[in-house]
Amino acid sequence: MTHVIRPAAVAAALLAMLAGCAAPPQREPAREPGGPTTEAIANATYRAGLLQGTPVTLRDGRYERGDGVVVWLLPAPVARGLVAGKPSAVVLIAESGGGSGTFISLALVQDVDGRAVEVASTLLGDRPRVQGLALGADGLITVDLVQVGPSDAFCCPTMPMSVDYAFEGGRLVVRGLSSAEIDARGYAEGVNAFVVQPTAYDRSLPPSGQGEPKHFAWTFDGDQAVDTARGHVAVYPLAAYRAIWREAGDGFVERQLAALTRLLDSREASPAVPLPVLPQRGGFNDLAAQVRYLELPGGGRGVRFVGRFSQDAAPLLNRQLRYVFQGLSADGETLFVTDLPVSATGVPEAVEETGPDIVAYLARWRATLEGLSGDDFSPGLAALDALVTSVEVNR
Repeated sequence: MTHVIRPAAVAAALLAMLAGCAAPPQREPAREPGGPTTEAIANATYRAGLLQGTPVTLRDGRYERGDGVVVWLLPAPVARGLVAGKPSAVVLIAESGGGSGTFISLALVQDVDGRAVEVASTLLGDRPRVQGLALGADGLITVDLVQVGPSDAFCCPTMPMSVDYAFEGGRLVVRGLSSAEIDARGYAEGVNAFVVQPTAYDRSLPPSGQGEPKHFAWTFDGDQAVDTARGHVAVYPLAAYRAIWREAGDGFVERQLAALTRLLDSREASPAVPLPVLPQRGGFNDLAAQVRYLELPGGGRGVRFVGRFSQDAAPLLNRQLRYVFQGLSADGETLFVTDLPVSATGVPEAVEETGPDIVAYLARWRATLEGLSGDDFSPGLAALDALVTSVEVNR
């Protein structure tokens, strides 16, 4: 059968609707994929830890009691998916009793008969910095956060951590945990910790942090983001790192790790440049002096040097110098990386003549840097060595 659409009929129908003669069909409130709506979550009932588990009902994401107790929903991050086969959302609930503490809980919320219901929760701690939430296809909830370390004040956590929770028996149970610690005393007053999310391999991009797994990192003295140019310390899970590059068909990571292992085995006093370095750098390592081999906690080992990474055969400048460390854990599962700016006595601040032979020019500077003591560098090399060897990974 052929249907003919008549413009006059369509216009009449529209006019009738506008006049109220034909009401549009009523629809159920839209539900967001993965569980209850944001509005329902913001008006659900939660058990407040500060009130010994007493249920409190939020109104537009907030509950306040006259004695100073406040409970509120953090707007982000939020994760959605299936837990125990049911559409679910994972959110963060904050509580304060009026003092300096702010206690953060992880809450699992499910759609029960059209209502948002908290089915389980667990306390994450006082003022943890949650940097990521994920709900996997297997139902595991992963929380990436920066927690208070053994020597940290509650205001200033420096221990990055990733925790996997499973919903079992009506509770959230820890099924996996990894964390790392650093002791920056003697190097920096301020430490910022990060759980850096993974980046996909992309051959079209210049070397700039692409193709890296989720990992832990630290910056210092006010740096609020991991910036290779400004310097950082990091630890990488090697199995995940290798997998990203292997699946892309690129052997760079495997070659660098093999070269690093050979260097750590040989402990060569004056290895030829370039030295093996991960992650991939944008310049060529054309200078490496003050090469030393360091022992890590738990039987790991590594190598540090002072050098530079240059885009061309240019004169050496003091601001180009880097303290670089590459290390492996005893079980071969973790890569330790440090890349920090350093300066040295007598290195030029302005461009100088290199002469016709850049190789000979850099060889002379390598000899000059070798002749310096650790105290001729700023920061001192002993303080930097103590920093990199203080890093511990717990899995």
